[in-house]
Amino acid sequence: VAYSRTKEIIVTADTGDGNLMVVWSEHFLSPMKTFFEPDETGIRYMDISPDGETILTLGQPKDGYQVIKVWMWGDRSHDNITCTAKAFLDKSDCAFDYIKWNTADVSEFATTGKKNVRFWRINNDKIDGYSPAKKDDRELTQTIFIPESHGVQAVTGTSNGHLIVWDTILILEEFSSVNNRREVKSINLLSTSNKKYGDRKTSISLLDIYNDMIIVGTSAGTVRFYDFRFRIICWFEETDMGSIQSLS
Repeated sequence: VAYSRTKEIIVTADTGDGNLMVVWSEHFLSPMKTFFEPDETGIRYMDISPDGETILTLGQPKDGYQVIKVWMWGDRSHDNITCTAKAFLDKSDCAFDYIKWNTADVSEFATTGKKNVRFWRINNDKIDGYSPAKKDDRELTQTIFIPESHGVQAVTGTSNGHLIVWDTILILEEFSSVNNRREVKSINLLSTSNKKYGDRKTSISLLDIYNDMIIVGTSAGTVRFYDFRFRIICWFEETDMGSIQSLS
């Protein structure tokens, strides 16, 4: 499920044979458009632009790749698909599980898998991407863009409660571009929780932006709110819940 910033447009999708993607009107509680088999194997994850006009879909992995599609669902001049890309997965790679728009620049988005993050740029009918190097082998969960930086800075949650910060820097390395992000630091957001729960690692299971705050959900069932300097504002613990998978 994905929804626009105003919650007026809601999109649902599923997987398997005969999969569907349906665009709903929140006001009329009825379908506005239905796409039959939007992906051959179904939709693994999706996101919708803040204005509700453009949908990103990430297909299920098949034959060593995943298909990414950009849909202008309200445009009747063509088949609604503006461009597609294949995310190829090698033997050392895991499939991407998560896709997210850069709300400050909707020509850009990110996909996240356990092994890496890939930043993508839409240029007319083409999509190009790159994967910045990680400094260790921690598993990754989700990636979001920080609006205060005009979408230049991005952060990724990890399986051991850290937050990897990606940003552009002026020092170039071989095969790098001045516009490409690199890992600039790693923040141990959940150090207290990791001590509290002993040897069991607490992962960041959810990342989101609400107004001027970063929302962090964890595998231990806690929810924390941080500012864009990664300083904690408030938190909710001992909620007797499992891993946080979604927030509304």
